[in-house]
Amino acid sequence: MDDGRLELDDDGRVLDGRVLDGHELLEPRHAVDLADPAATEQLAASRADAWVSGSLLAWLGRHRRPVSAAVVSLAAVALGTAWWVSRPAPPAPAPPVSASDAVLDGSDLGGPRLDDTGDLAVAYTVRASVPGTSFEVVALTGPGLTPVDVRTGAGQVSGAVTHDADLRVEAHAVVRCDDPAIAGARASDYALQVLPTGASSGTPAVVVPFGDRTTRLDVAVRDLCLTSTLPREVSVVDAHVDPSPGSSVVSLRLVVRNNGTVPVSVATERRDDGTVEVDQSQTAVLKPGGSALLTTRMLVHDCTTQQHVGSVLDDPNPVVPNRSPDPLGLPGVTVRLTLGDQSGLASYPLPTTTTSLSKALGLATCSGRPTVAVDLESTEGTRAPDGSWYVDALLLIRTSGIGISVGREHFAGPAWGSGSTLVTGGPATPGSPWSIDPVQLDGGAGHLVVRFMGSTCASAGATAPDHLALRVIDSTRTSFPFEVALDAPRLQAAVDAACSAAFSPTS
Repeated sequence: MDDGRLELDDDGRVLDGRVLDGHELLEPRHAVDLADPAATEQLAASRADAWVSGSLLAWLGRHRRPVSAAVVSLAAVALGTAWWVSRPAPPAPAPPVSASDAVLDGSDLGGPRLDDTGDLAVAYTVRASVPGTSFEVVALTGPGLTPVDVRTGAGQVSGAVTHDADLRVEAHAVVRCDDPAIAGARASDYALQVLPTGASSGTPAVVVPFGDRTTRLDVAVRDLCLTSTLPREVSVVDAHVDPSPGSSVVSLRLVVRNNGTVPVSVATERRDDGTVEVDQSQTAVLKPGGSALLTTRMLVHDCTTQQHVGSVLDDPNPVVPNRSPDPLGLPGVTVRLTLGDQSGLASYPLPTTTTSLSKALGLATCSGRPTVAVDLESTEGTRAPDGSWYVDALLLIRTSGIGISVGREHFAGPAWGSGSTLVTGGPATPGSPWSIDPVQLDGGAGHLVVRFMGSTCASAGATAPDHLALRVIDSTRTSFPFEVALDAPRLQAAVDAACSAAFSPTS
């Protein structure tokens, strides 16, 4: 090695020159072969690596058996711990008794009987699950129930529940609709309480939840509360009508209050009483003691005379305060109440009179209405092979407006604010057995063919229409709805002729 450089021999090997006492040896000790991988030495990346490859490996080599035993023990402990953590839950113990529906006296089917006062009665067939055991049924429990002791109540039991024979048990309870737990209650939240026969007075009762063999009491309790107590806790305390220029639709804002202790969801129900239609609103949650604003729409169908708004007593499940002096004079709005996954309808009076509301609707939608007249000139109809009928009526229409559209408008689609739309078509009136095809007439007068269609020629479905729904557009592009009277006797004769002429026993 000269000047720190490697010296190679003729075969390409490095001559390992050594320096001793400042003097270079004349002969190299050995040569390092650069082409031989075994001639290289692995360098440690850190002191830890050097300790592992040196001292630790040497120690492990001397204590191989104890280390192997320790590793096996640790692996066994780890596997046991993993199994214990992930093991399946043990099966639930079998209930001491089983119950299935029985029939109450005076009933045809099993299941609960509820009255308007909240008294609940239900019968079960009960049997002990394990031979040699004996129990007595104490009470029926669950959310919203105040139990009555089965042993002392109206349906007291004679005998003990054993494995040898079924025992009929009649249980009673009082439903309390002020319990917030009824909203989220499940079928298994309702149960029978039983005690081992001869148990001491301090022995706690065993709770036996109901299963698939019994009628769901959670559904029965919510149904009762939605039709009795909860509707009386809700009220409409304020209402405002806002006109929409150029339209027969007005905005309706309602303030609804919950005076009860159970949270309930509310939304106006889409409902048509023939002259005024209310749209469905978005759902709002009424907290106990809280209020909510419901925004929806009202659609006026007839500007022929002053608007007629029906009484709340004509709506489903009317809720009228006892202090109301004249419920017949109160207009109503129908609301859907939702509790948990169940709902029911209730109708509430608006804080105004039908006369005041009719006047407000007339001013908002029919002020400055044009004139309109309709005459029936001719009819022609037939019966279709499927048993339905249609009559084409030639009508002469005269109006002071500039355009006419025939057909009743109504709300369709989801709630107002979520895609609700106005459409034309379908039944001419709610529940009507006949309908019409929408048509239009440009101009204030002219002849128009309108096809009236009925679903059947049976006596109940072959009734001819006595009115025609249409809308007149004036020069300001405002739309005015009308329900115009038709010559009902002539139309009825045309319907009768169409049904009888096309009738054939083989058709």
